Amino acid sequence: MNANPPADLVKSIRTRTAEVIAGAKAYDVPALCVRLGLSEGSEDEAMHSKFKYAHSRLMELSPDAVLKAARALLIEEQDFDLVECLAKADEIGTKAVSARTRRRIFDAFKGDALCTEYDEVEFLEKLFPLSLMRTGNSTGWEQPTLRDDFIQHWVRNDDWSYRELGEKLGLVNSSKALLFRFLELAVHPESLDED
Repeated sequence: MNANPPADLVKSIRTRTAEVIAGAKAYDVPALCVRLGLSEGSEDEAMHSKFKYAHSRLMELSPDAVLKAARALLIEEQDFDLVECLAKADEIGTKAVSARTRRRIFDAFKGDALCTEYDEVEFLEKLFPLSLMRTGNSTGWEQPTLRDDFIQHWVRNDDWSYRELGEKLGLVNSSKALLFRFLELAVHPESLDED
């Protein structure tokens, strides 16, 4: 990391780390927190609220220690959002790719298939946990996932532009690492035919 991440990014990393920890069984949370370098507590305390248990301990840490704990957590638990937050922290002080440039990149795909060699949903799921990403477009009791929306608006109806797809995937303001992985996969010979 080249510079200190801004406070809002540290806050996001702290919150997401606590959310991932809270996904563990309550009786495992105290030991997990200790392994991550957080202060000890009782299993009974974790039973009341796993998130509060983890978050209160993360609040005791300096920003550098929060990042260290988050990285240690990723060794045990994979989480797309936490990986993305840490990638953004790592890119602080490096040359950015502007949202305008990113939109122009998506526009350059216009008229071409996203992936010609295999299913486009499978293509995106190599990078994004589409089935876990909620869109907020609730219809009654159901809250569709990004996978549902992609199938509806890209596969069935073909009413999203590449620019809209990039925005829905969050690539307009994602880490450069994620953007570059997307571009690498999009032009990879296993994704596109020679033509």
